[in-house]
Amino acid sequence: MTKPGEFSPDVVELIWIRDGGACVDCGMPQVRERRGEAFGGWSIQHREARGAGGTSKGAVRKNARPWLVLASNGAVMCGTGVTGCHGRAETKDRRRAFDLGFAVRPGVRRPAEMPIRHALHGWVTLTDDGDWEPAEAPEEEAIAA
Repeated sequence: MTKPGEFSPDVVELIWIRDGGACVDCGMPQVRERRGEAFGGWSIQHREARGAGGTSKGAVRKNARPWLVLASNGAVMCGTGVTGCHGRAETKDRRRAFDLGFAVRPGVRRPAEMPIRHALHGWVTLTDDGDWEPAEAPEEEAIAA
């Protein structure tokens, strides 16, 4: 059973296929069976954080942001929230994560509207149905918002 704020197995599959089984930051191919392993594994980055309105103490909030569990909000990254590129995006270099679209500030723009610099596809927007569309790199003012 999928917990509130988590991606369903079907959405994880869409994200895995769209991202070519590779980290969206460094482009390193991942091994599907190694999901969740701290070193040498991969995980799905929530571009807009789950704690940013999607869940509260394990329960879905009223008026929760339904896009938090859609493919546009997820990206394959090597490592976990504290290791690899995923850890870098979450803790070590958060500003860079926002600049490159690996993280999206809540309330500014939905993940499907915020371009991401994808290692395989270049600058794209990610769609809710697990696809991507070419996009222009955001201007500095848009990044800083």
